[in-house]
Amino acid sequence: MKLFRTLAIILSTTIFLGHAQAQELTEDQVPLGVQSYLYTHYPSSNNVKWSVRKNEEGTKFYQATLDFNTEKVTAVLAKDGVLVYEDIEYTASKSPIHIVDYAASNYDKFKIVGVHKHTNFAHGTNTQTKVNYELVVKVNKEESIVWFDEGMYRHDKFETSSLAIK
Repeated sequence: MKLFRTLAIILSTTIFLGHAQAQELTEDQVPLGVQSYLYTHYPSSNNVKWSVRKNEEGTKFYQATLDFNTEKVTAVLAKDGVLVYEDIEYTASKSPIHIVDYAASNYDKFKIVGVHKHTNFAHGTNTQTKVNYELVVKVNKEESIVWFDEGMYRHDKFETSSLAIK
């Protein structure tokens, strides 16, 4: 499960930032405005790991991966401290009920491997915040990914049309 979580975070962040390269940072290398946002909005966070990424245009973004309450969170912030992307990995007990119901209705002998909420916040020229949910189920040793929009309607793929940055 830990390997899958790492792959899911890498996949979602790579989709979000294009094929950006990550460079690990120490906290003192992160702008105070970025740190301030993170610790204000995730006050009881633990195990914070920082990295910096650049999108295809070369714009720098700061990524924090952390434990917050019982979830794993990946937050991507602009250099001015504005949150542009967030991935929350839910624990099984906190997964949205519609997603759990979908799995129960559509799969026999399944195991929910992960549920993620991906939020692309309005930023720059993007004026809309977009939310997608990702359900990962395992059936007979095979994993399947199912995507949902904010209204819990199923989609065939990750919706990238309104990413905060491309």
